[in-house]
Amino acid sequence: MHRLITGAPANRIVRHLNHNGLDNQRNNLLIFYPPPIRRLSPEERRAINLAHLALAQKHLTHENLSNWAKKRNAMETPEQQAERIRRSKEATSIGQQRAWGRVGGKRTAARLAKLPPQQIHAQMSRVSKAMPYERKRAMMLRARAMAELKPNKIELAIAHMLGQHNLYADYSRTALPGQVYYADAIENRIYIRLANGAHKVPDFKVKSQKKVLEVYGDYFHSRPFSERNGAPDYSWNADRMVEEYAKVGYRCLVLWEHEIKEQSRRQELVERLLAFISERAYGRTPAPSGSRAA
Repeated sequence: MHRLITGAPANRIVRHLNHNGLDNQRNNLLIFYPPPIRRLSPEERRAINLAHLALAQKHLTHENLSNWAKKRNAMETPEQQAERIRRSKEATSIGQQRAWGRVGGKRTAARLAKLPPQQIHAQMSRVSKAMPYERKRAMMLRARAMAELKPNKIELAIAHMLGQHNLYADYSRTALPGQVYYADAIENRIYIRLANGAHKVPDFKVKSQKKVLEVYGDYFHSRPFSERNGAPDYSWNADRMVEEYAKVGYRCLVLWEHEIKEQSRRQELVERLLAFISERAYGRTPAPSGSRAA
């Protein structure tokens, strides 16, 4: 039913924004590209399977430990077994074992945020050396797959809020003036050249107006993470992001992940969105009709 309503082609995926499969209202349906799928080689499949077994090792009991070892040994080649034994002997120091056990989680991120960048780099290097190759490979493949899945959950929440007021459109070519569309999709993607020469792809764009919406995640847009990866200051500083867009004639509204997730501030967030799109709270006129706006 949802495909008949949206007219989505076979190579698109249709999502229900409120996760209710029976609610087929048009403003509750979102069409987007599925992430690209690449065939894995036998070696990559073997590495992923071994990584899954390694991650499940912590939850094993004495009864099924022998079955786990049999499965692992059956999938490993003799060279891989010898390499695994060699790595396990090298990683017997107490410091490496403790470093490996502290990888991941919110407590790790909070602890690393208090350290200087040089100490963070040194500690993560020790952790990376102590971690088996299969686990690092599986973590990288999963992170790459999640990064290619667009829009994410936070962006879907914004699309749902806009859709409840008939202000969201799936495609830029069919959006009405004043409606918002997801600008990071393949069929909608636009590039805005900033004053420093860099090209920026906004998260959302208002049709026929020089207005954009940026959604900042609490972790990936935090200052420690951005500085550790060499990102510019406007990737964690919302005010700097607004200034960079203003230099090229665009107006920007930055929304943080914790603001979107907090249910008590949901109505306030909706009012900010509506005011930004309709210009009520700013008292400025939209871009002139003669100027070119995507």
